[in-house]
Amino acid sequence: MRPAPADTLAGMLHRGRGRGAVLATTDPHSADLVHDCVAHDYRWDWQVDSRTVYLARLVRDLALPPHPITALLRDSTDDQATLTVASLLVALGSAGSREAVTAVRDYVRDGPHWIDVLETAAAEWPHAWWDDLAATARHRLTPDDRRSLLWRSDPWLTWARQHAWATRPDTDRAHGRPDPHRDRPTGELLALLLDRDLPPAAKTRALFEITRRGPEPALLDLAEHLVLDTPVRRPVPGLGRALRALGPRAADHARRWSADPDHPLRLIATRVLATHGDHRDVELMLHTLERPPGDDWCGYDVAATGLARLPGSTAAHRAVPILERLWSDTPHSYERAAYLGALVALSPVRPDHLLIEGLWDCEEDVRAFAAARAPLTRETRARLRELADDPIETTTVRAAAADRLT
Repeated sequence: MRPAPADTLAGMLHRGRGRGAVLATTDPHSADLVHDCVAHDYRWDWQVDSRTVYLARLVRDLALPPHPITALLRDSTDDQATLTVASLLVALGSAGSREAVTAVRDYVRDGPHWIDVLETAAAEWPHAWWDDLAATARHRLTPDDRRSLLWRSDPWLTWARQHAWATRPDTDRAHGRPDPHRDRPTGELLALLLDRDLPPAAKTRALFEITRRGPEPALLDLAEHLVLDTPVRRPVPGLGRALRALGPRAADHARRWSADPDHPLRLIATRVLATHGDHRDVELMLHTLERPPGDDWCGYDVAATGLARLPGSTAAHRAVPILERLWSDTPHSYERAAYLGALVALSPVRPDHLLIEGLWDCEEDVRAFAAARAPLTRETRARLRELADDPIETTTVRAAAADRLT
């Protein structure tokens, strides 16, 4: 789903901005807008962008009826949509919604994606709220289901201590074959990486084994040979992690790669320099921030983090208006924590208004960062008390808010 314009209330809610959450409390049309956010996923990347706490708090604070949300759980046609709605209902259940608890428990009894919903509830709810569903789980589990269970998490971890059927049998354990690279000398593994006929997956396994042993400087001269020959040339999976493990030793190579805007290792180079570069790399970070997003909102957080490490640079101050625009416009809310940290480090005037807004943001890292740094006014103290006592809130943010108040 494409978000609405960033300067509208709908656009702010689609992006999970704190300003949207505050304005929604007085807007007469906010109920419909919030329900639209629940029914349609506006996140840029559902794997990292957060909305559960944000939307659950809006539903509760606006006193919206839970019936439409429980209906969405039943109407969801795929596992990801089901999990998104179920996570919201689990959060509302934690906040005291008995209807949300009932809807989740009923879905576990007869819903198609019941395992994901059960594991989500067991991760957040008290033991007593899901323990009596053991008989249901035993009846519904199939041999295929057992292969995908999160055995080291609840409810299976708890039930394994009570029921023999919930114990992971030896036949289910993923022993796998021994790693064929574990006993090979590093020199042999490096030679494998140059074998043009070796499949990319095998090269990735060799890279992981090399990295497991510690930073390997020889990879710097091999890196440009580890690019997949595909229409979109990209590095072999695992190369970025291996090169970042080299720390400052990779900086000179990274500068050479980053000089070519089309170099397939340019993103890896930018990540290396964001963490280990110096003032020579400010222009690269600025150039990364200045590129038009188009359909790709990813990677700006790397440049923001790199610039935040170099607050003494005059050139880095040019990033402030760009970061402010990214803060308001990006649908990729996961990156907003990096923007806020960079703005605090680089802005000539402390961005107190953004720190205050961050207390209502959808991202846990933003709320925790803001809780530790927002100016202490009557409004922010009240908000910190709300965060510290809110059962919907994450443990990290509750602790940050409580620490700031004390």
